[in-house]
Amino acid sequence: MVKRANRPGPPENSAGLRIACAGAVVTGISACRAEGELSWAVALTSIVLVITGMYVSYRTRAKPLGWLKPLLALAAVAAFVWFFRQLTGQAFYDVSTVENPLAMLFVWIQVAHAFDVPARRDLAFSLAGSASLMAVAGAQAVDLGFGVYALAWIAFGLWGLVGMWGSASEGGRLRGRGVVGTVVAVSVLSVGVLTVLPAPHVAGRIDF
Repeated sequence: MVKRANRPGPPENSAGLRIACAGAVVTGISACRAEGELSWAVALTSIVLVITGMYVSYRTRAKPLGWLKPLLALAAVAAFVWFFRQLTGQAFYDVSTVENPLAMLFVWIQVAHAFDVPARRDLAFSLAGSASLMAVAGAQAVDLGFGVYALAWIAFGLWGLVGMWGSASEGGRLRGRGVVGTVVAVSVLSVGVLTVLPAPHVAGRIDF
């Protein structure tokens, strides 16, 4: 059962889809750096590793490196151990105490995962994981500068979703009218939700 669960899916041959997913992850990392949740060294190193991992995964998509998966699993476990150790033994927790290690944890997981994305479902995880990075960065955003990263991430995200649909439909084409209608509907719904919902009152203290 474990072997079946870890069996790679059909190799994804679309370079455009990989670029979109990598761009979304890089944008999320850049947004966390812009909000001061990551150092320059960590941000630049992780960006280089994500791009390198995506390239290695693309080159080995038809025949993934079997010995690499256990190492990546150990890296993920080490990331969670580091995260919980960062939060252990502190008498007081505030938002920044949790969010900065959380951003580092998400980046760590994304870097490790980038080296093992042979199939479309793996790329989908990278795209979804980039949303977590954007959420962590957005929690600290206090001005419209964050909007630049949000727009870039939305562009990469839409590119990735369209690419996944094209891959799943084996080359099917989207109708322009349907795409425009979907974008308009989502935009109207988003503006409506932001208009109706009251402003949140965030507590500074977190009790575990």
